[in-house]
Amino acid sequence: PGFGDKWVPWNTACGNHERYIVSKIFSLNHLNEKQKYLLHFAFRASSHPPFFDAVILPFFDQKESEYRSTSSSSTSTSATTLSSSSTSLKEEEVSLEDHFGIYLLNCPRQVFYKDSSMHHRFSEYRDINSQRRKLHTTCYRNHPPKGCGGDEFTWYMVERTCEFIEMGHAVFDVLCEVKSGKVNKKSLTEVLCSFKGIGPTMSKMFLVTTHLLYPEIGLLDDTCQVGDGASPALAILFGFGDRVIKPLHREILLLKLLNYLKGSLHIIEPRFYPMLEFTVEQTRAFLSPAVPKSSIPSTLTPFELQVNLCEWRKFLSIDTQRKICRNCTFRSLEMNNFSRKQLQDPPNSKSSSDVHRALTF
Repeated sequence: PGFGDKWVPWNTACGNHERYIVSKIFSLNHLNEKQKYLLHFAFRASSHPPFFDAVILPFFDQKESEYRSTSSSSTSTSATTLSSSSTSLKEEEVSLEDHFGIYLLNCPRQVFYKDSSMHHRFSEYRDINSQRRKLHTTCYRNHPPKGCGGDEFTWYMVERTCEFIEMGHAVFDVLCEVKSGKVNKKSLTEVLCSFKGIGPTMSKMFLVTTHLLYPEIGLLDDTCQVGDGASPALAILFGFGDRVIKPLHREILLLKLLNYLKGSLHIIEPRFYPMLEFTVEQTRAFLSPAVPKSSIPSTLTPFELQVNLCEWRKFLSIDTQRKICRNCTFRSLEMNNFSRKQLQDPPNSKSSSDVHRALTF
């Protein structure tokens, strides 16, 4: 790549966070399926690998038989960057039958509370060696409540981690019902959005990871929630300017764009499909066997199109001056006078004119 160029993988499974979940969490073979799923929810509270590596993951990085012990012995495996005082755990916090990591997942309220040893772990990581370190990724915005600045932000992240683990319990129960055919796939979206602070962006994030891990469900084969990040990209391509596009309308527009690309992309950008086939082959080999091959599709899919629209939107601020992505697929669409009139309506959706009227304020 040339100096200053920015590159992102087309396949979502190669993204930093998804790759971390697969390689660091779902590779813990001594944990069962539910425990891995809950642990990935704990990670998503911060989505910041350095923090998670130091503060949470050490409780899960050994074989289960090696840490069936008292609380004092289970803490001896904690991250070396934290002092022994911060990693000492109260004996009443840990069952003698289970290691602390399992207890953390099963009873998060008994671990993630104000002034607990876990709270001190968070605080020490953030302020180690008098350097303020991040507790949350900068890849997407976190919106803590008013008054949660400074040290209170640390407590907010402790509470957020606890709430995400609890959310994981609820989502996993619904996931099991989806897998057994008792409820439809939309039930996962509904349970996610029932939690405070979980909107289209966050629910889409959990659904994409779940889709990658359980491709047999076909969770996102037909459609995908569209987060806030893709909204400006859709507005540009459909000519809506600076108007805010509502989540439901984003999903409709995403399907319209997908249908258009499936019929025209080989003409607009003939290099795309050969490159896609190459990247899919390389990605499957790289992530095997942790990620099923069917999780990495060799065709256009709603969820990967949505993710790449988000990335394209990030390029736009740079592209105005540097012209870095002037030859990318979405830029080609714009330069070829792409408009909503060229699109065919997907099944069971509103017409383009209906969507346009709904988006006109």
